[in-house]
Amino acid sequence: MATGPMPTVSFSGTGMFSVDLTVSDGLATDMCSAAVTIEDTTPPVVECTVAESELWPPNHDLVDVGLMATATDLCAGTLPGTVEVFGDEDDEMQSGDGNFSPDAKQDPALRLRAERQGNSDGRVYLILATAADPSGNVGHACCTVTVPHSRSAAAIASVQAQAAGASSFCDATAFPDTGA
Repeated sequence: MATGPMPTVSFSGTGMFSVDLTVSDGLATDMCSAAVTIEDTTPPVVECTVAESELWPPNHDLVDVGLMATATDLCAGTLPGTVEVFGDEDDEMQSGDGNFSPDAKQDPALRLRAERQGNSDGRVYLILATAADPSGNVGHACCTVTVPHSRSAAAIASVQAQAAGASSFCDATAFPDTGA
């Protein structure tokens, strides 16, 4: 049995590599070769946060919500990503005092419309940030912005509960809960 330090092998990147080893114990020398395939199966880590998680007053203004979305991959480093915004109220529906559209613009900051339907329970915007690495692994993160129906504690709690449910569903599935 040979003793001594164990050899270390390091690889950079993914793909198939050939490894040639020579082992000698002082009496005999052996050579062996092996093919090693390195696969990246870890999705990128995506993070999504907003500086403004609640919009008030509902004055129809487009408000910069301070979106920060980042994607980092163990093999590829920082990655570009995409951002999609979904709302639980149709931006083409009357809000009670007019029709303002679109409800989201990214130019370059993400701005969301501070409005909700007057006869509803508040608006939830779901933001889905997604990134894919060169190996095809996809990561995602979800964050929300709300527009409560009113300033009452019950209205704020209701829209926050809706947002928590939407975020949990999105975190688990990478899709918005369309209620279908």
